[in-house]
Amino acid sequence: MISKKWAVWLSVIVSQGLFAALLPIWIKLFNYLHPVVLILVWFCLTIFIFFFILLVTGNTMSISKRILSTFLFLYSCSLLVLFFSGHPIKNTKHII
Repeated sequence: MISKKWAVWLSVIVSQGLFAALLPIWIKLFNYLHPVVLILVWFCLTIFIFFFILLVTGNTMSISKRILSTFLFLYSCSLLVLFFSGHPIKNTKHII
């Protein structure tokens, strides 16, 4: 079992490395979507890998209710931005 400090660093390295490795796919995908999607994908990928690595290594982390509520509020606001501000597709020939 590795320490919590190393688990956090490992999760940051893995999540950011995976996001950077998949950047060509993200860029193609974001040509057709709203720019806020980039932030949401990065956030969700980082959080998922962070908690997955903590689960695998057997570490725990406590998060205060205020921080969790703030993140959920920001996430909900960004989803509302995506819902109400449609991103017009400029060229429909390349969708398939």
